Amino acid sequence: MEHASAEESMSEQHEGQSVPPAQQGIRERRVSAEALLSRFFRPSVRILFDWERCTREGWPVEIRIVEELAVVERWHLPWNATPAGAATDFLDPTGRPRRLDTIPGTLDQLLPDQRENLDTLVATYRAFARPSQPIQLVAVAYALPDGGALLLDSCHRLCALTLARVLFALLTTVIHGPIDNAVVPELRHWETEPLPRRDWSIPRV
Repeated sequence: MEHASAEESMSEQHEGQSVPPAQQGIRERRVSAEALLSRFFRPSVRILFDWERCTREGWPVEIRIVEELAVVERWHLPWNATPAGAATDFLDPTGRPRRLDTIPGTLDQLLPDQRENLDTLVATYRAFARPSQPIQLVAVAYALPDGGALLLDSCHRLCALTLARVLFALLTTVIHGPIDNAVVPELRHWETEPLPRRDWSIPRV
């Protein structure tokens, strides 16, 4: 679905009603999930991801609202760990992405800045969470064949959920694309058969 122009998609005024002063000049527009991904979420995704291919091939984008921690805990992070649990990067052949449900038991194996960020977020969640007002979060993820997902952003915020154990509502934009390490390096762990390894040190145009 194409973007509507701001003028075309402005909310129509009800006949006989005036626009409140506080709302004058406010424009509304409807956008597709794909446009939402590109416009609002792309700047927040800091890991290696082939945006050009995603746009060119038009991969489907799904919007999910998740409110169960058991669902989130099945997802994986682009934080790689060795079999012994030590932090490493995607270039390490022994490394694998951490799963969210392993975070509470492996805090001592995280990087210092990761621990610091998590401590701050957990304290914030617990301070503001209310039974009538869950913590509201957004995230972008990549769909995996097992029904799980690989997070592309919001990693610290979702890790903090596994520690804070508070009510939440998570709006997630899920990209459904090929399982190919040329899209995201960590996807090599879910390839049904090894594909050629992309050299991410060489920019692709």
